Formats: sequence, structure tokens, C-alpha cells
Amino acid sequence: MPEKNYLNFDLFIERFKKRYRARVINSPAGEASVDFNRPFSKKEIDNFYRTIDRIGELAPQDKDVVKDFGERLFTAVFGNKVLACFRSSLDQASVKNAGLRIRLHVNAPELANLPWEYLFNSGLNRFLALQVETPIVRYIELEERIQALTIKPPLKILVMISTVTDSLHQLDVDREWQLLNEALADLVQRGLVRMERLAQATLAALQQRLRQGSYDVFHFVGHGIFDEEAQDGMLLMHDDDNRRELWVSGKDLGTLLHNHSGLRLAILNACYGARTSITTASAGAAQRLVEQGIPAVIAMQFRISDAAAIAFVHEFYAALADGYPVDAALVEARVAIFSKGNDMEWGTPVLFMRSPDGKIFDWENKPALAIDTRVKDRIKIPELLPYLSDRSEQQFKLREALQEFEPKKPRRPFIGIVHGDERECHDMFCVRLQKDLLPNLLRLDTEQELIATYVHEWPVAEGNPLKRFEQLQASLARTLTGSMSAELPELVKIIAQHETPVLIRAHLATEVWQKNETELLHRWLDFWNSWPDLILGRRLFVFLNIQYKRAIPRPFLLKPKSEKRNDEVREAIKRIDFSAYQGLAGVVLPELKGITQSEVEDWVRQYACQFCHPHELFPKVRELFDAAKMERIPMEILAIKLKALLEQHRC
Repeated sequence: MPEKNYLNFDLFIERFKKRYRARVINSPAGEASVDFNRPFSKKEIDNFYRTIDRIGELAPQDKDVVKDFGERLFTAVFGNKVLACFRSSLDQASVKNAGLRIRLHVNAPELANLPWEYLFNSGLNRFLALQVETPIVRYIELEERIQALTIKPPLKILVMISTVTDSLHQLDVDREWQLLNEALADLVQRGLVRMERLAQATLAALQQRLRQGSYDVFHFVGHGIFDEEAQDGMLLMHDDDNRRELWVSGKDLGTLLHNHSGLRLAILNACYGARTSITTASAGAAQRLVEQGIPAVIAMQFRISDAAAIAFVHEFYAALADGYPVDAALVEARVAIFSKGNDMEWGTPVLFMRSPDGKIFDWENKPALAIDTRVKDRIKIPELLPYLSDRSEQQFKLREALQEFEPKKPRRPFIGIVHGDERECHDMFCVRLQKDLLPNLLRLDTEQELIATYVHEWPVAEGNPLKRFEQLQASLARTLTGSMSAELPELVKIIAQHETPVLIRAHLATEVWQKNETELLHRWLDFWNSWPDLILGRRLFVFLNIQYKRAIPRPFLLKPKSEKRNDEVREAIKRIDFSAYQGLAGVVLPELKGITQSEVEDWVRQYACQFCHPHELFPKVRELFDAAKMERIPMEILAIKLKALLEQHRC
């Protein structure tokens, strides 16, 4: 299994005057902030909680509740500059073949209990927490450093199952233990996991067992509450005589677990184990455990059904044993719950973490059979997005421009403008540009000549064009040299050091397009026009990727504001005349558009045949387009649906 690496996107959420502020305090694309109002009333939040808690009683219309809630939350926090920073960070992570870990620092207690795991990006039609590229973590930063602990299989799990004496709410502890064993039977058989159960659900029994043996995970199954009076999360256990019920605070449990440094993970399968106080964001049981030194804690923010819990524990522990970071393993568990037709409970688990990279275990001598054959099959399926459409229009136009450019201006930068709807997988098109289109057009030996790629941030802050251009130069300088104050000669020197072609990219989202954006665009072109001649034989490509904000239809046939801005940007692009820049060659590529049914059928014939029988997919493809009632479906949406079909019909 290829190693899973991530860059961090740290989002700090705090009160600001009478509103709230979301600040990106660390990301591949720098910093950004946006102010927002509280996105929900108390009544709306209570109604949402009641809907989520109706396990097994959900109506069909309830499925949209999660998406609507997540979309409103995303729109509030990921506004304008934060969204632009997020997109640029995703792009830079993609270039490095990494994911983007979203680390939430919620410093406004009244917002800490919101189910952030349901963040939904409507522009891409996806829940962030369901994508392995964008795991969501509630991050708790502590001064104490943590490193991955080297362990040998099997993963050693200590299980405590506790219940009440009240027959109405009593857990069948033997059945719970049986369910855990059934869920992990194949992992136990393959030597990946070993479980031990505490005979008594008491702190004394737990302390004694931890003293006598070494364990990697503490797994609790039982009841939980948040005690407003004590301002702490509570887990139900028993007294030392195992006769009476005893509510144990997260702080007390954390104090006991703190003394066992080998214990790297706690899982609290208890109702509301992730809940906290409306006055103190760190008061919950899970948060207290992290504060006491546990590197990662997974707790439930709602009730969870047996079916969802079984899917969760199996896929989570399997991914953990496969070497996934804990946050990526949780994404696998969420997808496992979701794939069983469960539209809500995948968001119930919450990960609190203080490990900066999610790697709490470093596996040694992992068994050869460690990777589940289902995971291996899933890994073999190629990334669909670059190959779903050949983008022949763009490829032809690029080839035409390069053939004209090479003989006339061999030592000058080449400028490219890529533009299209935000759902057309711009990031993957740019990856394909780097790894496929340009190498083929330049006839490179891809085993020896790799295109060096840099991604820098397009300025989104308001201001006059000159000031914003200075910000753009500073962003480019930081990307190339690590210093925002680097001068032009230093930048030229960096580029000159590359013997192979260099590709520099920036992204511009139309929702942050300003009145003076056209002037900034021309200053950007002037900058590259003044770039010194390259060493003969060297090549420099500079591409600006412009993403059109998806227009949401309005009543009464009014044209959405975002669509008007998109039209304005299209006109500005049309007016670009590269002949006016003596030191440049360039091209505006045709607009990236959705994929047609015939293109998808070509893809099925060319690529899908190695994984399934094409004749099984053709009817499904027709059904997709019939249901969408569109001649072209956005690539992002279509790719997700096709990948699901491929999984479903794999030979």
C-alpha cells in the first residue's frame, strides 16, 4: 500500500466582536480569514439533533437534512478568501501527491458541539469527511511532543464493556462482545488484531490490566453523558466492588491512562462521548483524554446503531493495520458506513487528535497478508479523473500554440490560461498537464525528464492593483525560494537551476474576482513579459487556472450574481492579446466543460474493460445521463458516480 501523506490546513474558529471569525493560521497556500454570523439558531440545531438521533426511524426526506446542514456550515466558514485559500491548498497538496488534513481549532464553545464532520462543499458536491483527501480532525494543540510508536503486529486492543442495571437501558454485554469478535474475526485470523476483554468495568480492573500488560488501544463500549454541573464528560462504569454504577469523568480516566505511554488511541463507543460544554470547548470526555496525553481519541457525538458500529470497527482497524494514519483510517470507516446505505451515521464518530501527522503507530514486520484483498483491488483501480475525458479540444489548442511558439521564441516563458466551471476537476487537469500533456507535446523521456512544478497563491485581499501585484510577487517568491522578500534575480536563478522544464501555476476563483482584477491580470502578464531570457534549451510554462463559481438558479428567471461575474471574467479572458507582449507566447485554452455520454462510453471501452465487463456499464451510463437530463455532466460529479459503478460491477 502506498504511504498516505498529508499537508495540514489549520482553521481557527473564534468569537470576533458580535460575530465569529474563521482564520486559516497555517496552510500550503498561506493565511486567510472570513467573518461570519452564527449559521444556525438554537431551534435549528435542536431539530437537527433530534433527526440524527432517530436511528432506524428516518424518513426519506431526512436524507437531505445532513446535506443542507453541512452546506450551510461550509458556506459560513469557507467564505471568499478562506475558500480560495482552501482550493489553492488542495491544488498544492495534489501536486505533491498528498492529501489535505483539515485541522479544526474551535475556540468558540457554543460552536464546538456542531457536527463539523458534515461539512458539505456544494461546489464539488461532496462531504469533506467522506474523502480520503480531506479528513477532518478536531485538533488539540499541546506543548508535549509526540512521535509514532514502533509496534509489531498484532494491534493489541483492551476492551471494556459497561452497562447499567436499569433493564430499559441495559446493554447485553455478552452480545456486544460477540459483535466485536464477529466484526474483527478476519483481522484476528490474519494476525493483525488481538482483543482482550476486561472482566469488570472498573477503574481498578483497568489499572491492574494496564500494569500487567502492554496495549495499543483502549476500546470502551457503554453509556456516556455530559454533566453540565461537573463540566465534564462522563462514562458509566462500576465501583471497585463491581456492585454499583459509577460515573467516571474524562479527566479521571485520562489521569489513569496517562501513565501508560504505549497506549496511543482510545475509542469511546458511548452516546455523546464527543459532546462538550457550551462555555468550555475542551470539557468533554474525549477532549479530557487528549489533554491527559492520549495522542488520538475517537468518540461518538450521537447515538450509533449496532450495524454502523460494526462497519466502523472493522474498516477502521483494518485500515489502521494497513498503515493508514488514524484520520485516514477513520475516513475508510466512514465510507464503509456510508456504502451500506447509511446516509447519516457516518458522521457520528469524531476524531480528537494532538498528533500533528496522524501517525500514532509505526508498524514493524507487518505480515505479508496485512492488506485486505478488497483494499488491494480498490487500490488497483486507476484515478478516474485525468482519463475520464481526453480533453482533446484543449490538447489540440495547446499543441497548436506550442508548435508556433517553439521556433519563434524558444527562450521566452509560455503563458497558458485554463478556465471552466469549478466542478470540472481543474486540479486533476493540471496534474495531467504536468504528467501527460506537456511531456508528450515536448517529447520528453518521462523516466528521466520530470517537469518541476510550483503552485503559488493568487492574491484575494482587497486593495489597489499595484498593492495586490506586490502580494502576487511575494507569493511567487515564497513558493520558489521560501522567502517573500526574494528579488527577481533570485527567482530567475531558481528557475535556471532546473535542467528540465518548469511549470508554475496559480488558481483564481471567480467569487473573489474584483473590479480591478483585469488590471492585475495585465500586470501579471507584464511581469512575465519582462522575465530575462532563459538559458537556451530551458523551458518555463506559467498557467493561470480560473474556476467559475457554479451559479445557483434563482426564481423569476433572474440571472444569478455569480453567473454575471462569470460572464465578466469570460469577456476579460477573450480580450487577452498575446501579440501585444513581445516577450511572451501564450494561449487561452477552450473552456473546460462537462462530459458527454459518448465520451464516457469511449472511456468505458478504453479503460474500464480491465476491471469489469463493458456491456454491464453501458446501460448504467445511459441511466446516469437519463436521470441527470443533461447533455453534459460535470466531471467531478460524474467521476464519483462512475467510480461507484466500477466498484459495484468489478469482475
